[in-house]
Amino acid sequence: MANKLVLGCLTFFTHVVMAVQPPPYNVLLTYPALGYVIGGSARTVDFVFSRGDERIYGEAPPKEKLQKFRNVDYYITIGAPVEKEIEKTLLELNPRIKVFAATNGCHMIEGNYYPWYYLRNIDEMAWNCRRALKSDVVSLGCIDIGALENSCRGEKMTVGVMHDAFEYWCRFWGIRYLRLPENISDADLMAKDIRLVYKARLGHKVRVIQPVKSTITIVEADPFEFEHSYELYKPYLKVLRAFRLEEEEKKWKMEEEKEQKEKVRAEKGRNVISTN
Repeated sequence: MANKLVLGCLTFFTHVVMAVQPPPYNVLLTYPALGYVIGGSARTVDFVFSRGDERIYGEAPPKEKLQKFRNVDYYITIGAPVEKEIEKTLLELNPRIKVFAATNGCHMIEGNYYPWYYLRNIDEMAWNCRRALKSDVVSLGCIDIGALENSCRGEKMTVGVMHDAFEYWCRFWGIRYLRLPENISDADLMAKDIRLVYKARLGHKVRVIQPVKSTITIVEADPFEFEHSYELYKPYLKVLRAFRLEEEEKKWKMEEEKEQKEKVRAEKGRNVISTN
């Protein structure tokens, strides 16, 4: 029930912000995943990259392609490297464009530009936009972020991550994680006691894979889709439950072995006494 409530609140937030009466601003963002931080705060919202074409590094779109954005009032960024060149070109086209970073005050990992995978960042960016645009933005008030944050702190199971986005995701939930190379073998994963691996894929859906003849579960998701944040939690819980049971069985086995050794020692002691 709690899981559905959180997911429902995220969906509710996405739709409600669109209903807020917008002030007369035309806003440009780099990534469609950031659309929720604006919601109904602007007259129009455009994106530099379309879904499936996003990038953090590399060349910015040429000037002729950015020409269509020359009349926007605001360009809102997250500090990604590609945005620097985009900002420069936009200001050449129109020096009156206002530029600000939505990530001020957010929990950022240095050199990691996927802050929307951290729920507290979602709320912070929405409020940053509200202050900058002087408008009303519905935040994630229906979610008790404090109760969710670090809810897995203390768990012994470690997950492997192969993409920057999942580092934010693990930090929010308090999940132990280890950054992995793409070519790591199943044997190495098991040696590190990693049962769950998160990696990026191009697409809009979370996909869970159980490789043949492997005890490793792989979860693939689109790093440019913020709504996946909670969906990624479901396979984690499933694997975590199995891991906990395995740990409990190990504990019981150790206790049984300890009891058996104590019985053997006691029996030897009785035999020595009877011999004497």
